[in-house]
Amino acid sequence: MRYFLVALRHHRSPPTVMLRSFLLFLVGVTLIWNAPLRASDLGAEDPDVLTLINTKFFGFGAINSAGSVTEGEAALRRIIVKENGVMLLFPVLDRGRLSGKCYALAGIRFLTPDSFEGFCKPLEPWKSVKVKTTVGDNIIEEKLSDVIGMIRTGFYNEYLRAPY
Repeated sequence: MRYFLVALRHHRSPPTVMLRSFLLFLVGVTLIWNAPLRASDLGAEDPDVLTLINTKFFGFGAINSAGSVTEGEAALRRIIVKENGVMLLFPVLDRGRLSGKCYALAGIRFLTPDSFEGFCKPLEPWKSVKVKTTVGDNIIEEKLSDVIGMIRTGFYNEYLRAPY
């Protein structure tokens, strides 16, 4: 503040102009400093979150003769055991492919079932769009509304509870 007063004494502009400029500067810095972090920005660099954002298929359980699970299922399993697991699913809902959004909804249904329906609402316009799902060795397309219906029943919770 002392430097500001010295500059004010030696500056040719009227003091009120300098004071207004300084106050506007302070307001700008305060707004930038206190800008809220969007929930969808949290965890955006987490490798498991990136896997879910970019996953091409939705499915649980063994997908091939070797009995391995999809990358999406493995990523979701790692996310749900983290302390901030639910928050890590927000970027997937915001920027992920439909298959990734389905994994995020399955995780939300598993972790916080009471909030599940609220996260489904933004997907209503796409309810008739097809999502690629895996069933065993097969890749099929199902309507998003059907996949969400299965998530809603808690069908995939058993996969998330089981060790892999």
